Amino acid sequence: SIETNEAERFQKAEDRYKQQEFAEASAALHKLQRDFADSPHSKKYRFLAELSDVRQAVYQRESADETVKSLERVLQLVSVYGSDPLLKERETDLWQTFDFLSQELTKLAEREKAPPLLALAKRAWTAAKKYPPPTGMDQAERERKLAADWTRIDQVLAVHLERQNIIAALKQNIAQPSAANVQETWELIDKAKRQDDAEIRALLNDLFKAHLDQIKFVPA
Repeated sequence: SIETNEAERFQKAEDRYKQQEFAEASAALHKLQRDFADSPHSKKYRFLAELSDVRQAVYQRESADETVKSLERVLQLVSVYGSDPLLKERETDLWQTFDFLSQELTKLAEREKAPPLLALAKRAWTAAKKYPPPTGMDQAERERKLAADWTRIDQVLAVHLERQNIIAALKQNIAQPSAANVQETWELIDKAKRQDDAEIRALLNDLFKAHLDQIKFVPA
């Protein structure tokens, strides 16, 4: 019968989804929705197809930009479906998706030295906590580990930012190599204990040279 055919096809699509073959699941669900447009389950097919599309984007992303966009897509889906029972049936899937994104964005924030990515990692985790984790998952332990990573990465980012500020100050002062600027830059480097940084030392030598070149020696 038509009902049996529909049910069998849905079961196959559901199996694909459970195996995280999201592209195949989405294609099957979109086709189901088209072929059985008048079915009482049509809205479920559309929702699951959209969820499959979104999760495919999350697990297949390759760059930092794609990761950020995939987070935006999950947040948008959650916003559109809100308290819909269809969403409630898949709450643990949403926890897993947001948890995965939180971990990926945390790694990317450290690798790319990008504070905005760390903020998005925290946002993804806040979103995950709205849903129940899978059975056997210790959410409190996961949160402790993430919080420890974020504290460590915050420190790494602060050191990186301090170094970038010193380099920017050096480059700016090379263009205006006054004695005051030389003194100010040296104090910055000394405070940050960056005297052994090869790039900073090279720029500092350029600053000293630029300052000496400016000094006019008047014969006695």
